[in-house]
Amino acid sequence: MSTAETTVEMVQAHREYTAERQAAPLPLDVKLSRRQAAPILARTFPNYNGRKIRVRFSPRVTFYNTNWDGGSRSRYAALNSAGTVAGLNTNMMPPWDNPVEGKALDITPNVMIIEHCIFCGKDAGITIHAHPDLAPKFAAMA
Repeated sequence: MSTAETTVEMVQAHREYTAERQAAPLPLDVKLSRRQAAPILARTFPNYNGRKIRVRFSPRVTFYNTNWDGGSRSRYAALNSAGTVAGLNTNMMPPWDNPVEGKALDITPNVMIIEHCIFCGKDAGITIHAHPDLAPKFAAMA
């Protein structure tokens, strides 16, 4: 194979790669205002007063930092499309006996996992973990 042929193949591969990237315009994270997230926050974390709210699109979520550790902790709640809320109560569990820590969960399009994170004693905000099928809906809101 000559150098010219190799160069042509490399250029073609680059064009294909660029076309694939441009074909997926939806972001992985979308920032929301408090007003946009108010219905979700009212059901899951009604006492949240911060402004850091984002939606992360992924088919899976991993639960981590569910116990206090060095001033950091994440709390999780699940919200389905019918408005039913389920929370993970890990407040009194010892870290070595926590059945949720480190577990991954597949997210379906009708369920969102809402995470409130405190990092080193400071509010790190709310992350709404949603299935990628919901990306167009949230992208239109942003």
